[in-house]
Amino acid sequence: MNENSISEDAKNLFIESVLCYRIGAYRSAFIMSYIGLQNILKQRILDAVIIPDGINRSNWNTICSKLRDEDTWDHEVSDAVKRTSPNKIFLIPASTVAIYEAFRCIRNTCAHGKAGIVSYFQVEHLWSFIQDNYTKFVINGSKQGIIQMIADHYNTSLTAVGSDPTYIINNIKIGIKNDEMNDLLESLYQMCVDEKPFGNGFSNQWRQIEIWDKLMRETNNEIQDSIIYFMKNNHVEEIDNFITRYPESSDLFLGDEFFVRKLWKDIIFKNWDNENEGTWIILDKIINMVPDVEKPGFNKQFYKFIGKSFPKDKTEIFAKTDYFVRLKRDLFAMETYEYPVTFDNANMNARYMISYLKEFGFDKESVIVINSIIAKMQYGSFIDAIHSYLKKDNNWDEYRRILLEASIDDNSIKFENE
Repeated sequence: MNENSISEDAKNLFIESVLCYRIGAYRSAFIMSYIGLQNILKQRILDAVIIPDGINRSNWNTICSKLRDEDTWDHEVSDAVKRTSPNKIFLIPASTVAIYEAFRCIRNTCAHGKAGIVSYFQVEHLWSFIQDNYTKFVINGSKQGIIQMIADHYNTSLTAVGSDPTYIINNIKIGIKNDEMNDLLESLYQMCVDEKPFGNGFSNQWRQIEIWDKLMRETNNEIQDSIIYFMKNNHVEEIDNFITRYPESSDLFLGDEFFVRKLWKDIIFKNWDNENEGTWIILDKIINMVPDVEKPGFNKQFYKFIGKSFPKDKTEIFAKTDYFVRLKRDLFAMETYEYPVTFDNANMNARYMISYLKEFGFDKESVIVINSIIAKMQYGSFIDAIHSYLKKDNNWDEYRRILLEASIDDNSIKFENE
């Protein structure tokens, strides 16, 4: 119960119930737990951020007044649970109300000394009911109230900057039905985007990011699953940003085989940013999930997505594909530098060549192509970059060794006097 932030009064009642249970005072244990449940439901109504649908302000004030009266509050809670449309307070099914009423009858048996056996079974049954239904006693109309609560929290005219939003999370836990969660999340998302339309999604640029943080890190699996569902169905283009902030969520997206296929066929390469860490977290895992027969098509998309500039700290991921084979073929194909495009293509690829050479060094194919380009060019960014690279470490020695073994004239000799 601790994670659900129940009141101290209710906690003390449950503690007393457990103590009674341990000594076999089952009637007392049942009464204390029942009153604890009543206390929780009373507070939930009093803490409601919006008047339930079908109840006017005057009637709502009367209900709340009776809940604050120690002589009438218990009966008023019971009446609130039993209310039906069009003015119901709790969004619970009739079957739950029926079980609740059965427990009220047992409470009366305990409190008034009526005949009948009350054992550990009834106490444990009540505890199971409370645990199973604690979050299901949802106030009718809570979604709009929570949306307004979030808006008010980030309105500096109403709420001090830096105020703790945990109370909002607690209201979401107990006030939002599963089928309302998607709409609530969309409203929260739009609130963030409207305020920062050009910022990075799910980053500190969003003032409301702390709400997302708490929803992902301080709630139960049910709410987290609802967020994953929301991202998969509403904003697949933002999943890379989302996983960058919540890397622990990556496996939650990959548990669905259909969605995994959709990721690498339609989403990643069309919608995501290859500079986002979240993209790499997913790619690292998804590469091994692509069927072997479809790997060539995936590798082609992967290479096009990355381009010729690869991040040095991700080479282990690249090694799982044929990326470097494709890159080498693009950079060191002799036909790429044939007249009349020698100058333009060499200068355009110079920095990519150097990046590749720093990672893998010279080999026969790369040396022959570079040597051929040097023979055709006198100046340009390619000449500057290659000359600078050759002068470092033992690069020039290795370059000339390969030419010598291949019996090819060394065109880099023109650099010796520079």
